[in-house]
Amino acid sequence: MVIVSNYESERLALIQQEIKSIKEISITDDRLKMHGLLPSKKGEGTTRLIYENVNGINNRLSSNDKVEKAKEIHDDLEVDVVAYNEHRLNMKHKANVNGFNQLFRGGESNIQSVVAHNVHENISKVQEGGTSLMMFGPLTSSLDYGAEKMDKSGLGRWSVMTVQGEGFKTRIVCGYNPCYNNNSNSNTSYQQHRRYLINKRKDLTCPRTKFREDLIEQLSKWRE
Repeated sequence: MVIVSNYESERLALIQQEIKSIKEISITDDRLKMHGLLPSKKGEGTTRLIYENVNGINNRLSSNDKVEKAKEIHDDLEVDVVAYNEHRLNMKHKANVNGFNQLFRGGESNIQSVVAHNVHENISKVQEGGTSLMMFGPLTSSLDYGAEKMDKSGLGRWSVMTVQGEGFKTRIVCGYNPCYNNNSNSNTSYQQHRRYLINKRKDLTCPRTKFREDLIEQLSKWRE
């Protein structure tokens, strides 16, 4: 016999409701169209980086409107580096079999990616939060593959890519500081981080404050 606590039952119910809500989100033509002014053609010697809070990515390769639209934008803008947060993918889940190299590959350009998420909770394939970086084309030849690639806490709070050449290193960081949420039973990024800090570190610091403290500490170490 398996006994499930009320806390766990409520938590699982909330997760199932969140998954159902994500599946019901419709992607309209208006959401997929380009808003604002398209930048001019990229000049010689220019490195172009774009950032977006994607609010969830589906892991399937086919019939994936959001990913296909993103790939169109990558091509139109001739991007070299793409930073996405809140991909909302638990990359440890068996259902998420496709990495970002597979999802976003297009044409003959080389692609490298770093995808971070909270590795301490493996409940469903959909997981709030997450950060990622992708690099395309010739710039990938300058990547330092031995450099650290993500937040060492395992919370997926930031992803890192390091390029090096002529005695210099440049680190590109995509970070996500979660919005405050006071529902301790929720699967929000804030409460995920809070559970980790309390249970693993015995630390009652607000996750938003801890994000800033830890990132500043990491930046300081890199500058040294």
